[in-house]
Amino acid sequence: MPGYYTDYNFTIERSMTPSTLWRGSFHANYGVKVQATQNFDQLDPKYWSAYGTLLGSNLSTMVNAAGQPTNSVLIANGFRLPYAAYPLNLALNQALRPYPQYSGVSGPSLSGHSTYNALETSLEHRFDKGFYALASYTFSKAIASAQGQNVYDHLTDRAVAGFDRTHVFALSYIYDLPFGKGKRLLNGVSPVVNAFVGNWSVAGVHRYQTGNPLTPGCGQQMYNAGSARCSLVPGESLYNANWNPDDPTSQYINPKAFVQPANMVYGNMPAVLSQLRQPNQLNEDLAISKIFRLGRQEARRLEFRASAFNLANRHLLGGITTGVTSATFGRITSPQSNQPRNVEASLRFTY
Repeated sequence: MPGYYTDYNFTIERSMTPSTLWRGSFHANYGVKVQATQNFDQLDPKYWSAYGTLLGSNLSTMVNAAGQPTNSVLIANGFRLPYAAYPLNLALNQALRPYPQYSGVSGPSLSGHSTYNALETSLEHRFDKGFYALASYTFSKAIASAQGQNVYDHLTDRAVAGFDRTHVFALSYIYDLPFGKGKRLLNGVSPVVNAFVGNWSVAGVHRYQTGNPLTPGCGQQMYNAGSARCSLVPGESLYNANWNPDDPTSQYINPKAFVQPANMVYGNMPAVLSQLRQPNQLNEDLAISKIFRLGRQEARRLEFRASAFNLANRHLLGGITTGVTSATFGRITSPQSNQPRNVEASLRFTY
């Protein structure tokens, strides 16, 4: 049976005032038997104990030109070439794989799955008296399938999705300032004063969210018998307690929390670490605009607009080195991977 998705949504709404609405909802989406890319040519790890490091050696050093093994370990294990005239310039582990004639075999399977659960709430003030605002908060968790470390044990792992963000808060608003002709304040000012203080609007979008999960990587030799993962050290914090966000060279990840296992040893770390994430991401965009009425015709006007993106010049710390054996492991190599503050101004004439 092919894969399928189910989606659930339960929402409660309540009007606080004629122009204010609160909304709370639970949203869930589940994927079953989802198509996923699968490795069909992994070496069976049972050969580790049989051949050890010989798995990385070329057959030409252990097999004669007639295809007969000359190495005592190969002879003891009853090794035979996959077929006559098999290339002897290939490694032993290649010859022992399910499809030794290919360098790799992968394809789609229905072993994937996905889960998304979210609690969502929002407070919306509909446009009234020149003001509109929408504040929303989402608490969620997304889980996706990842290829199993050893497909002979299990095809896929359940792991937090790489795009998962636990907390997301967003605020957007538009406010026509109450100054000038026809407004609550300074309604009786002269046309000259009104030209400066009237018809101003402010709009903004603020977004604050937790970072994406990180996955430190290890490179122990597996001889194509699965993927290499690190092992976690019990009792060690994943974050460096002495990390200084103002120091670009400061170490963000605690190197003592991870260890690279020996060759031909699977690590105990999951495919993705939910507990280890990039720094929080904060951003504010703001726009200020003013309309100048030109003459008695309402259609003729001049609009001035100034926009500031990343108003507070927040730094999105990124480029974190995740290779455990790297000299810069856990350090932030990109102190600002987002755009710096950007201010734009424009004039538009309408007639």
